[in-house]
Amino acid sequence: MGYKHDYDKAMLRLSTIITRLYQGDLLSVTELAQEFAVSNRTIQRDFNDRLNNFPIEQVKKKWKLRDGCTIEKTLPIDELVVSQILEKMSQDIGGEFYTKTKNLLSRIQNNEFNPIYTRIDMEDLSGHLQSIAVVEEAIRKKQSIKALYKTDNGVKEVELNPLKLANFEGFWYLITLDDENEYVKKYHFKGLSGITLLDRIFERSPKLDESLENAMGIWFRIHADPFEVRLSVSPEIAKFFRRKPLSKTQIISSVGTDGSMEITLKITHEMEIIPIVQYWMPNMRVIEPEWIHDQIISNIQKFNSKGIS
Repeated sequence: MGYKHDYDKAMLRLSTIITRLYQGDLLSVTELAQEFAVSNRTIQRDFNDRLNNFPIEQVKKKWKLRDGCTIEKTLPIDELVVSQILEKMSQDIGGEFYTKTKNLLSRIQNNEFNPIYTRIDMEDLSGHLQSIAVVEEAIRKKQSIKALYKTDNGVKEVELNPLKLANFEGFWYLITLDDENEYVKKYHFKGLSGITLLDRIFERSPKLDESLENAMGIWFRIHADPFEVRLSVSPEIAKFFRRKPLSKTQIISSVGTDGSMEITLKITHEMEIIPIVQYWMPNMRVIEPEWIHDQIISNIQKFNSKGIS
């Protein structure tokens, strides 16, 4: 696997260069090329392309961190990068959530420039932070809660056994278990209000936690037996699923000479995978089970028969 080896070497080289820059070192392209046994052109490409989002500049043939961007070494470089990513993620969420995150991170960061960019489309839960705290306590203690839930038909009082606060497709849901442990139900979190703890403890099995961790979308079923789906992925998009698997159950079962691959994964409901395949068409298709492939073809035919107005 020469590709992975080269990738690992590149990541080690880049992280080493970033660390030295933040330490205030002046770096020479020629010296770095000799140290890492690569060409001058490779190192120059590191600075010009791979590290161009960082506040660096070239002065007298040596690279350095831009003046005014040097930071106090209050954090190791890996922890600093993690804090910068968290800051950018919270900025995408916005509102009070970002303000609180920014204030918290400012206590451990000491720099004004963040070279990390993210784009995460999530609902803003800024006005629900107190409710989140109550729900977190309930989940941790396996304690039931009472709340008001707003639906299209009005507001109703509900008593819930909360399992997990989850985000699917940018929307936040409270995953709950019914009293008989027969099924789970999902509540749009922003529709809940007046959340209070009840003096009642409920049980949850380890299988529930495993099912939640493997869920691919809001359609997952807790007590349904998972079944295997086999997908064909074209070489044009295969790299994306090497970098970020579709789920924790994903396995690359075969790789073609053209770079295409087949992957298998487990789901509990067809709607966990159908929207994903339709999004990536025509570069992805279902090989097995055939009935899911047929359902996707039927969806396309229905769409084409209606036309676009």
